[in-house]
Amino acid sequence: MADQPSPVPISPRRRALIRGALIAVAVLAILAIALSVDFAPNLAHVDVGVVSGAPGGHYHAEVERLRARAEREGGRVRNLATAGSGENLARLAAPGEACEVDFGLVQDGMAFDPASGIEVVARLPRPETLFFFGRDADAIEDFRDLRGRRIGAGPEGSGTAALVAALFALPGFDGLEVTLEHAPVAAQIERAAAGELDLAAVVVFEDAGLARDAVRRGLRLASFASARAVATQLPGARAHRIDAGHYDAVRGVPRRDVDVLALDTLVLASPCARRSEIHALLTVLSRELPGFFERNRRAVEPHGLALSAVAREHFDNRGPPLVDLYLPRIVDVIPLSNFMTFVMGVSLLFNAMSFFNRFRLWRLDTRRVKLERELRELFGGGITRAELDLLDAHATLTDTAARERFRGIVQRLSELLEVCREHAVSFLVPMGQEMSYRYQEDLMIDTLAELRRFEKRLPPLAAPAPPAEER
Repeated sequence: MADQPSPVPISPRRRALIRGALIAVAVLAILAIALSVDFAPNLAHVDVGVVSGAPGGHYHAEVERLRARAEREGGRVRNLATAGSGENLARLAAPGEACEVDFGLVQDGMAFDPASGIEVVARLPRPETLFFFGRDADAIEDFRDLRGRRIGAGPEGSGTAALVAALFALPGFDGLEVTLEHAPVAAQIERAAAGELDLAAVVVFEDAGLARDAVRRGLRLASFASARAVATQLPGARAHRIDAGHYDAVRGVPRRDVDVLALDTLVLASPCARRSEIHALLTVLSRELPGFFERNRRAVEPHGLALSAVAREHFDNRGPPLVDLYLPRIVDVIPLSNFMTFVMGVSLLFNAMSFFNRFRLWRLDTRRVKLERELRELFGGGITRAELDLLDAHATLTDTAARERFRGIVQRLSELLEVCREHAVSFLVPMGQEMSYRYQEDLMIDTLAELRRFEKRLPPLAAPAPPAEER
């Protein structure tokens, strides 16, 4: 059988070129991956459900604005239609096992349960206004003029119904003998325009489309001179004034300044809301609503609910911390306080490892120097290691005790060299610090080599002379 031709060996230069080409390809691949990935912070981690209100209502419209904004930045906000604040509060307190509800808009002044786990995240910068629309509502100058009226008070379970009920439960209001009827807002406006209701109570933003449409249909606004006094008795309420001509300056609608009650709209978080989601929602709100930060930095907590610690941090920093911005999923798993404790613990651990490593290195050097000192004492004078080759082996270490001491030093230095090698590969040695041990190794290896060369030159000791009686 013919011999197989032996493979041609690859030259070192060619091997180096191949290795360089492979490294270049790997670097280019890593660079291409890095350039293709968008490291800018976004809302891709956000997928939350927000309970709003009835379709066509101002709560539903506000959440729809947030949904569109979040979608542009890669996030997902599910706009969950409800009957209003009452249903929103109930669903926030019981979000279900699947945590379908994370946030919701709720009118301030509702009956909040501190044990529900719900937290306040923010207030919308614009307040809601309690309007009383009617065909002759501009004839009403104060609450006493409501006596005997038929008033639409919003759907059952809505924030409007809760506020109107709280208003007419105040001392003295029970004598007004009003009749409250509950129906959807649009139906109330229709009945008020037709004269079937004296007034339609509606809680909406001052410039909401519903309010402007009601005014265009010829409905007028009731004004209450004692609104400021009554607001002090209603939780979450305050007095507000709408200027004359606000809705139509040409026709003079309203004809005079109108004093009404106003309330804030609260953004509440259910127990399901995660830290990163709170920061993300606040970011969307601040980008979408002018004056959002300024309104919330000076806001007080509503009675019965606590402000979220995450929200307070967001407002104090005027945005999320960097770790929440770039590592949102990590801070959801590891709370920021625990994360910072972990980072501090790791830092302390590495500092302790570095200190212990330096201590061991110092001990190695101390033991090596001590052995070298013993060598100088053994040979006398200030002889150095390099001068051992110059010594006369026949005139040095001429007795057994000196030879044993010499061999003991060599043995201990050999053992110290092994210890140094073990320390050099220990996990306690910080990356790149092993060279300090290599330096100690080199010193000990060189010393041992000199000592062993010298030991080979030593002549054998002469046999001791026999005692006199044996001679």
